[in-house]
Amino acid sequence: MDTGGHMPNGLSKKTELRSRSWDKVLVPIPEDGPHPDYFSEAEAYRSLAKLVAHEPNGLLNAALEQVARLCRAGSAAISLCGAQFRWEAAVGELATLVKQPLQGEVAELTAHLKPGESLLLERPGRVLPSLDDAQAPIGWALVTLFAGGEGVFGLTWAFRSTGARPFSQEEARLFGDLSGYAADLYRAAARPPESPHPHEAELSLSESRFRTLADNISQLAWMADANGWIFWYNQRWFDYTGTTLEQMQGWGWRQVHHPDHVDRVVERISQCFATGEKWEDTFPLRAADGSYRWFLSRAVPVRDQSGNVIRWFGSNTDITDRLEAEEQLRQSEAQFRALADAMPQLVWTTNADGYHEYFNRRWYEFTGMPRDENRGWNWADYLHPDDVEPTMRIWRRSLRTGEPYSVEYRFKDISTGTYRWFVGRALPSRNAEGEIVRWFGTCTDIHDLKSTQEALHESEERYRLVNLATNDVIWDWDLQSDEVSWNAATLQHFGCPPNALGSTSKHWMDRIHPEDCQRVWNDVRAAINSATDTWSHEYRFRKNDNTYAVFLDRGYIARDASGKPYRMIGSMLDLTERTRMEEALKEAKRAADAASHAKSEFLAHVSHEIRTPMTAIIGFAEILSQQVQDELSVDCVETILRNGDHLLELINEILDLSRIEAGRLELNFQPVDPWELAREVLALMQVRADESETRLLLRAESPLPAAISTDPTRLRQILINLIGNAVKFTRQGEVRVALKYLPEKAQLEFAVEDTGIGIRQEDQARLFDPFFQTHRGDTSGAGLGLTISQRLSRMLGGGISLESEEGKGSIFRLRIAAGEQPVADLRHPLPVVPDAPEAQHTLSTEVDLAGAYVLVVDDNEEIRRLAVRLLQDRHAKVDTANDGHQALDKLDADRSIDAVLLDMRMPGLDGYSTAAAIRQRGLLLPVIAMTAHAMKEDRDRCLKAGCDAYLAKPLQSRELLKTLDALLRQR
Repeated sequence: MDTGGHMPNGLSKKTELRSRSWDKVLVPIPEDGPHPDYFSEAEAYRSLAKLVAHEPNGLLNAALEQVARLCRAGSAAISLCGAQFRWEAAVGELATLVKQPLQGEVAELTAHLKPGESLLLERPGRVLPSLDDAQAPIGWALVTLFAGGEGVFGLTWAFRSTGARPFSQEEARLFGDLSGYAADLYRAAARPPESPHPHEAELSLSESRFRTLADNISQLAWMADANGWIFWYNQRWFDYTGTTLEQMQGWGWRQVHHPDHVDRVVERISQCFATGEKWEDTFPLRAADGSYRWFLSRAVPVRDQSGNVIRWFGSNTDITDRLEAEEQLRQSEAQFRALADAMPQLVWTTNADGYHEYFNRRWYEFTGMPRDENRGWNWADYLHPDDVEPTMRIWRRSLRTGEPYSVEYRFKDISTGTYRWFVGRALPSRNAEGEIVRWFGTCTDIHDLKSTQEALHESEERYRLVNLATNDVIWDWDLQSDEVSWNAATLQHFGCPPNALGSTSKHWMDRIHPEDCQRVWNDVRAAINSATDTWSHEYRFRKNDNTYAVFLDRGYIARDASGKPYRMIGSMLDLTERTRMEEALKEAKRAADAASHAKSEFLAHVSHEIRTPMTAIIGFAEILSQQVQDELSVDCVETILRNGDHLLELINEILDLSRIEAGRLELNFQPVDPWELAREVLALMQVRADESETRLLLRAESPLPAAISTDPTRLRQILINLIGNAVKFTRQGEVRVALKYLPEKAQLEFAVEDTGIGIRQEDQARLFDPFFQTHRGDTSGAGLGLTISQRLSRMLGGGISLESEEGKGSIFRLRIAAGEQPVADLRHPLPVVPDAPEAQHTLSTEVDLAGAYVLVVDDNEEIRRLAVRLLQDRHAKVDTANDGHQALDKLDADRSIDAVLLDMRMPGLDGYSTAAAIRQRGLLLPVIAMTAHAMKEDRDRCLKAGCDAYLAKPLQSRELLKTLDALLRQR
């Protein structure tokens, strides 16, 4: 910069830099100021570009604002002094202290900054007389720069620095240019108003200074005309992009913008060019090597005295490293918090003064501290009152000396309201200068450890007393000397005095059975070498008569403060009698399991042998019911069907009880509408009710859930039993079923109330016992219905209770789990009187199997005849086979067969193998399993073998025909 023969640009010999600590002063950043990372050169030349269009006094004020922003101060004051004049100005809070311009002696030009609430002044009386009594605080840095000019001797910029601040050559040039620029501004301010056309010269000079400054900074700079046509870039732009002015001038800069951002940038900067608004944006620019880096772009308009834009000055500051550093810092902070939240300890951090800034999740869970109170020193409120003073004393000493912090104290556990012992530890984190900037601490729960230590002393005394009083063999092993001592109980259990057993661990091991010895030794050494304190093992020990007895040996491992084991104490309990009893119990359990298995096999066999002929009996009775007309024949057929159903019900009850007792009954939970299910059961029971002239009524005593999760089959089974019993023992009366939701227990209640004969008091206690029958006159059934219902209700999360008075009726209350139900989802249905259902054994008339070709496979001739008759009555073509081999031969010979009814238990090739062979042949025709095995696992096995449906014998004609019709329609 041309100094007019005066001092050169840059730092002069008077440059002075001093730094001292200035406690706890934060320098505020102006609200409209940029991020602190973006100060320095970019801000300087942007402001210089902005200033050239202002009037002189405005230029000086703008320069002053730039000093405040550049040095990150809240306010600033400047005094320009010459031989015959003095000009003062201020921005921020200092503005109220500046008086009118004064005439005075020649003095250097000084800018004074005020960060926070403290004034930073050098000889304040020389600059602002109103501040003669002000005291300049320590901790400020002074840079004095000289830029000569007519009547102007120099300029000083002063600002606070909390640490040593070296100035680079670029910063030196910056301050030099700013000094020269301020001198130029003053000359403009001092020029008389009538001076002709000062603006063009000033603009030219400012542009010259701007170009000089911009070519020596690290930012990418540019200038554009009023319309946004860029006609100049600094050298840094060309060095970075690898382009030329010919390529970049005008709007050529779009070539180095990222394709994902260029349209947005063009749109926004065009708007700024049109409105004259300041420009700011971030985007990536392509470097000469093809890579991209992120930049912060800013531009300001330069206006003439009329306010018209005549220039645009812009810059692009590389912020890639800062963005990456911010992301790394964010990730590091997130990792620290994630790690801290995963730790069982209470984790915390403070600043250098001990002010707590962070607690992990475990802290809040343990103390119950509200998260909005997690700052400062209020953590001490959660200490035990007796521990506050010593804890705070040690903590303050660590803050003062920087020594690691470690102390034991008690914290209150919010979940129990009790205090637990913790050890608090913290280490300081220091910066490059060795100053503490942060403390990282943990609180580790040692309550159990301290309790153990306290209990250890008590146990020593207890051990001494127990050793005298116990019947067990007590041993004490010194792990350092390998000496083992025994109590007097060895005489009773081993047949020898303690001194006859030897005094080392080798003598102990020599008496252990050879098959157990190595295993016991390895196990006890593993316990000693681990962190555990206890050990136990069962093994055989040789007594003095050379016989072996089984002992349970339990030991406690004593450790010193470092965790090193030094002693092991144990007791040996003779298990000979217990072992004998356990073997007897195991044998009894094996026998019981075998008996249970035999019973299950027997029941399955009986079920099969009964269900197979029952299929023929019920099936042909159904067919016969369609043929007979006279009253006697109809009555006979109905009797056969009714008793067949009763026999089937007895078989099912026996099988259910067997499965429940064996733990093999599986429930199938699914969403169920309880009101609809109860309505269906009442409709099913209406026929029985009509026979006894009993009225059925269904009502809701509270709003009900639309659906609950339960097993609909088992719930229906329980309700049929309860309502059936009520109808059976009520003649010409009423059976009322009431549903009620119990929100406090999350249960649903079905109350079945009848006006029947009631139950005697002495019968009520045994009513749910297997095979028990009351003396109410009707003893039909096996006496298993209520037993099964009670056990099923418990499996469904509830139970059945009884209220009854002989001669006045009974109330059975069934409760099952219903889950918590939102009030908004409950409904209150209207009472229902059910209609009579369709007769159970009425043959389906709507099914027509004309055109269907069905193969019936069963080794029982009666079943084949029954199936043929049922299918032919529905116009189907039917063929039969008496085993699996014959069925496969017929399927191989005739691929026109549409479906197969397949018995699963046949001699030779059974139904499971036959179904698998059908699927292996690639045949996709429907296969319906027919089996007398009624267990769920039987159904699953049928479907797994390749069957499409499963029908349990005795076959119900309606179910068989509907199932077959549905599968044929799906083809």
